[in-house]
Amino acid sequence: CGTPFASNARTMHMDKSVKPYYIDHALSGFPYHAGVWMCHSSTGIPVECVNQNCFDSLSGGILQRFVVLLVATIPIATPVVCTATMAVGARRMADANAIVSRLSAIEELAGMTVLCSDKTGTLTKNILTLDDPWCVDCKNGEEMVFMAALACKTNDPDAIDTCIRQSATNQKDLDKYTVINFIPFDPGNRRTEATLRDPQDRVFKVTKGAPQVILKMAYNKSEIEDSVNACVQDFAGRGLRSLGVARAEDDKWVFLGVLSLFDPPRDDTRDTIEKAIALGSSVKMITGDHLLIAKETARRLGMGVNILDTKSLENKDESALCELVNEVDGFAEVFPEHKFNIVHLYQKNGNITGMTGDGVNDAPALKRADVGFAVHGATAAAQGAASVVLLSPGLSVIITAIIRSRKIFQRLSNYVVYRINVSIMLLSFFFFSIIIYRQNLPALIIVLMALINDLAVMTIAYDKVIPGARPERWNLVQVAAVSTGMAFIGTIGGLVFLMLLQMGYCFWIPVGPDSSFKFVTYQDPTLHNGLATLGIFNEPGTQAKLNMMVFLYLSLVNEFCVFSARVKSFFWLRRPGYVLLCVVALELAGSVLVSLFWPDWDFSQHGRLEMTRIEGRLVGATICYVLCIFVCQEITKLILNYVTEFKPSKAEELRTLRGNIMRQSASIAYDENKKRASRASRGQ
Repeated sequence: CGTPFASNARTMHMDKSVKPYYIDHALSGFPYHAGVWMCHSSTGIPVECVNQNCFDSLSGGILQRFVVLLVATIPIATPVVCTATMAVGARRMADANAIVSRLSAIEELAGMTVLCSDKTGTLTKNILTLDDPWCVDCKNGEEMVFMAALACKTNDPDAIDTCIRQSATNQKDLDKYTVINFIPFDPGNRRTEATLRDPQDRVFKVTKGAPQVILKMAYNKSEIEDSVNACVQDFAGRGLRSLGVARAEDDKWVFLGVLSLFDPPRDDTRDTIEKAIALGSSVKMITGDHLLIAKETARRLGMGVNILDTKSLENKDESALCELVNEVDGFAEVFPEHKFNIVHLYQKNGNITGMTGDGVNDAPALKRADVGFAVHGATAAAQGAASVVLLSPGLSVIITAIIRSRKIFQRLSNYVVYRINVSIMLLSFFFFSIIIYRQNLPALIIVLMALINDLAVMTIAYDKVIPGARPERWNLVQVAAVSTGMAFIGTIGGLVFLMLLQMGYCFWIPVGPDSSFKFVTYQDPTLHNGLATLGIFNEPGTQAKLNMMVFLYLSLVNEFCVFSARVKSFFWLRRPGYVLLCVVALELAGSVLVSLFWPDWDFSQHGRLEMTRIEGRLVGATICYVLCIFVCQEITKLILNYVTEFKPSKAEELRTLRGNIMRQSASIAYDENKKRASRASRGQ
């Protein structure tokens, strides 16, 4: 027991005249060993006290301070506030037809920089209509459509199957054919196949799918390959999807021809893409359709037309692929494994990537993406792999989800700034008030403030915020700097406030018979109503009054910090949410009422008051002092926010400029083509 703490404990134990209340004065070595005390307060000191039979006298002061510092440091309400904020936001996103299946996806959605979108059903209506078919080895187009209808699913058909079956002229004749075996669409072979028996009891096969796949099966591939490819190119140039049809008897596949399907873009897609770009999230088209179809659709939607096929991804190392995906506007003719790899490449480039999908084959890419969107009508497998399930078709609901997620992110960011600020300020204030002023501030102050402040900040989930114009990301330097700067001002202000009270100085208050304002000390004979005891530590109730004023100062400073931490600019430029405003106003009023009407109950174990009511003039003077500290915190916050604000690099600025130029060029070209077609139609 050779430590200075043990020595002081023995001195106090032998000197019965030393009162337990002044245990901090007995610890003469405390200011010089404050750091050691912080490290040993939870272990060494209590053990030494037990060994020296002085636990009763020393534990009250030491353990009470330890509890105060411990509670002041730990942000108890942080998990509750963060979870409540995201849960409330998720419920509001559900009202906008976006169901969040993973709460952490909200934060990632707020910072999403790239959205990989499928074309069919997302950018387009997925309402297909048949155009004029191109026949190779069949009587006419009606016969080819009828054969294709036989290769369609009857149970739970997709958009293509529905369109083809409804376009067949002899609907009743379809029921005359018996399906012996059916192979559904597989992303690997990209076709469907049906084995049937006709009314004459003949067995044959019919298949439909990607023209290149069906062409490879034809017995006369070499003879018709050039003409089929030319037809597919022509259809794709007009924005039409191609579908090859073939029939086989005795395993000899005969290529019947090519069907053309038109899937018009959604009415709101063009506007939605422009909004996404304005929010800093680029939209990349990832489709399994033909390259020319993808380019034509992108041109109609005002997207970039620098779209490549999957051959461009072959025979390249990872660094070259990462550079490639940053330069292009999308990929066509992709398979499920390509989608997975493309998402991974965007993530390698530091992008927070979103991915839309609807089928089983999209599940791996949806799982890989930071934010996977299962679009309207998606399969159960896609919904299970996605982070967000969309209940409305198209991309517009994603834009709504982005905006709402950025609001949630801002609420969380504001709370983190506030919570770190309060924790640092309370820890610093109590620590320095102990080692500098030897104050034995009661733990009751922290208990009251925890009840008041934590209830207030939980309402931050309902605060009014404006979504950011760019993708959100954690600026930890800014959060730490602003929180620490505001905490520093609050701590210095609290220590100066405590110094004035220790020295016996009051405030600029009305005294005397004429109620004139005067800066007075406790020696001033004109003071009355008990104010003369302020600052005299050997008179009853003085320390209790000081404790109450410290409580009022800390409570008011923390409540005003809510208004300062919630905006990066001046606090009055954006009103708080009504729920937050009402709760904070009630708690400000509650703190003042506690200071004015606190009963003289004995909460201490030594028969002394820990806190007692103070006069209204002192409450008013404390409020004025706190407002001055609040102004200083606002100025500090503005300076630190400006210094630590994210600034885009030159590479990011050039990339953004290049993307805008390409999109504008595509939009101008689309408008020109539209005007040219309109003039041509009028001329006819």
